[in-house]
Amino acid sequence: MSSNFIEEAIFLSERIYMSSSHPGTVKQELQIDLPKDSTEQIRLHPTFLKYKNEVMRLLRTPELV
Repeated sequence: MSSNFIEEAIFLSERIYMSSSHPGTVKQELQIDLPKDSTEQIRLHPTFLKYKNEVMRLLRTPELV
């Protein structure tokens, strides 16, 4: 799956691959460990928010721009 939406990617994925601005170059892999039977309420859980903050931090790093 490919997504530009951070919350959607975290909610639906087991792993998130961050690519650089050069297509095809994976710069970071983030393992997502959330319950498989999660509902929309998981988006308010501290672990979900931790993943969201990490993805946002990685998107601001110069290596990924």
